[in-house]
Amino acid sequence: SGKSSLFNALSGGHAHVGNYSGVTVDAASGSFEYKGYKINITDLPGTYALSAYTPEELYVRRHLIEKLNAVEVNAVLGSILARNLYLTTELIDLNPKMVVALNMYDELEGAGDDLDYEKLGGMIGVPMVPVVAKTRKGLEELLDEIILTFSGENPKVRHIHIQYSSSIESEVSALARLMKNHLD
Repeated sequence: SGKSSLFNALSGGHAHVGNYSGVTVDAASGSFEYKGYKINITDLPGTYALSAYTPEELYVRRHLIEKLNAVEVNAVLGSILARNLYLTTELIDLNPKMVVALNMYDELEGAGDDLDYEKLGGMIGVPMVPVVAKTRKGLEELLDEIILTFSGENPKVRHIHIQYSSSIESEVSALARLMKNHLD
């Protein structure tokens, strides 16, 4: 999804970039100033789910439980969105404030495809911003959405609830409560 490239473009960091298991085995952190805000950013290992079957999934899940960020930025590959939407729905269930960065959006456009990301974001209650990290295209728009979401003033943000079986519902609710307790 280019999440480490996005991290580097935003923070000026130098996280290792790659698309294979174990690239980011720990979290890389950075910070920067934007429009009077000090933004701390963390690059977590790449994962497609929070199921904890792999060390990366376990690390990400543990991080989200223990260190829920004020705003989660879910970096997804715009050209193969379906692969990333499962994690997006899991994050929605946990109810963090979130913005989706549709990275490498130029590849989607280059293939002649079109995505109504405003409509999709409206359907799931999460702002979506097309970006191209390697050229820094869309980064200001992404940061503006993050600030709006952080301040609670983003009209695009609304919580949707995905109904699962009652046993899964109780576990998701317990996990969401635990994560919110760590914010306080």
